[in-house]
This record gives sequence, C-alpha cells and structure tokens, in this order.
Amino acid sequence: MADIKSAYRRLAKLYHPDLNPGSRQSEEKFKEILDAYTILSDDELRAQYDRKRKLGSSFTGAYTAPPHNATPAEKKREAPRKEYPPEYIEMMRQRNRTRIVKQIQRRKKLLRGMIVTFVLYLIATAVFESYIHENDLNTTVATAQKEKRDSINTTDVIHNMDSPYDSVFGPGISTWLSPNQLVVINPFTDAVVCLVQSEPPHRTIRNEFIHAETFFHMKDLPNGSYMVKVYTGMTWNGAIKVPDGRVLGGFSTKERFFSIQREPVVLVKPTYANPNTRTSDTVKIDTSAGNIRVLTREEFFMTGDTL
Repeated sequence: MADIKSAYRRLAKLYHPDLNPGSRQSEEKFKEILDAYTILSDDELRAQYDRKRKLGSSFTGAYTAPPHNATPAEKKREAPRKEYPPEYIEMMRQRNRTRIVKQIQRRKKLLRGMIVTFVLYLIATAVFESYIHENDLNTTVATAQKEKRDSINTTDVIHNMDSPYDSVFGPGISTWLSPNQLVVINPFTDAVVCLVQSEPPHRTIRNEFIHAETFFHMKDLPNGSYMVKVYTGMTWNGAIKVPDGRVLGGFSTKERFFSIQREPVVLVKPTYANPNTRTSDTVKIDTSAGNIRVLTREEFFMTGDTL
C-alpha cells in the first residue's frame, strides 16, 4: 500500500490540473490516476480488478461468476466475494477525491503558515539586530561625549555641539528617532545655547556650544514647550570657574548672559490622532534685535526659573 500511495503522489504532482492549467490531456490523465488509486487502495475493489484482469475481461465494478473451467480452489475463493454496483464504486471514487482535496488544502495551509512564521522570524531578527546596533552606537557616542566634557576641564579646545555644563544642568535629554529639532543660527560670537522647559520644573534639557558664523540642529528633542537662554563671548578658557566654584570653562572676554524673549518653542511629533503638529523651529542669536533679557552669571547657571 505504501508503494501505491507513493506512486499516486508522484504522478499526481505531474498531472494535477492545478499544476497544468488548461491542459485537457493532464486532466484526463489525472482522472485515470485517481480511478486507479481508488481501486487499488480498496482491498475488495482491487481483488475484483485482479480477478477480471486475470480472466481477461474488462473491469465493470460488478461481480460475475467464475468460468465453468475454474478450479475448485478458484471457485471457493470467488464464493464469498461481494458484488459492488457501479453506484457504490462511484461513491467510493468521490469520497477519495474529497479526501485528497482536503489533504491538499491542509498542506497548503501548513505551507502558508510556515512561510508567514519564517517571514516574521526574519523581521524580528532584523529589528533586534537594529536595536543592538543602535544601542552600541548610542553607548559609543555617549562615551565620546563624556570624554569631550572631561577634556574641557583641562584644555581650551571646544567644538560645536560640545556640552560643557552637563554637570550643572544634568545630562542632555533626548528622545531617540524624535523628529523634533531646533535650528540655531549664530552669526556673531561663540555661544553656549541652553534649551529650557517653559513650564515647571523649568529644567535645562540641553546646553550646547556653537561657534560664531555657524548654525546647527539641536535634534531628537522630546515633546514640550521651551525657552532659550544664551551665554556668549570670545576666547574659550577651560580654566574658568562657574558660580559654584567648579572649573568647567567659560569665555575670557566679552561675556554676556541673556534669554531670548519670544513665544515658547512648542515641539510635538505627529501622531495618528493628531497629525498636524510642529516638529521644527528656528532661533537666531542676535543681541541687537532688542528681544533679549539680560541675565546675571548666577541667573544663567541657576537650574530653576530665570527666564
């Protein structure tokens, strides 16, 4: 029986109508294969087929008496055999067809499930690898920034986007992949630009250095409402102390401390519920514009409300 099933499956793969669309020859061939499998897989039908074949007559599905010259042993074997009318044979054929179609459908469902599972596995693997890579990158960047901040205490060298006062205001706050950003334009003197929450607790979430006659993007900002305060001057000196006595660096000449008086910078990344939000704004550092409020050194370095 295993050989019969194996042969049937092999031939079905070659002549199945779904695999040979529009081929009349394949359809007829598959019907013959299905009929043969129906007979050979049923012990009674197969026995009748074998007897008819042995006696040289075509198979009709109905039992006939053995020939008069049959041996006593053949007559004895034929006696208890049942007769099957054509209707029964057709019913068995239809049953086998239905069973085979269901098997094919189950296999298709199983194959689709395996494909979906494999695709989900690939996606999950890619997301996890991206997360690991991003985490390693963030760690590397944070380490480099810390090394820069530490070096500021002992050197007069400072670069764009260095954060010299993290130890005063706390580490910069970022939201990974946030579209929120502030474009800072600085056409005049070197400056340390601070982004301060306009609502309590009025925390300074960023302090970043920018050279004169340049601009930069303060990126990955969390949702919120902000004001800007600025420390400008010339000639950065790493040996200058902040009001609490620590040596964190500052400008040697032309120091000025002020806040920019304007409507708060409101940055909110879009969502499905509220797609019409603002994610970018621009601030220009211009002391001649008349929209500034002068601060004392102590007020600038305070962590509370000084704006």
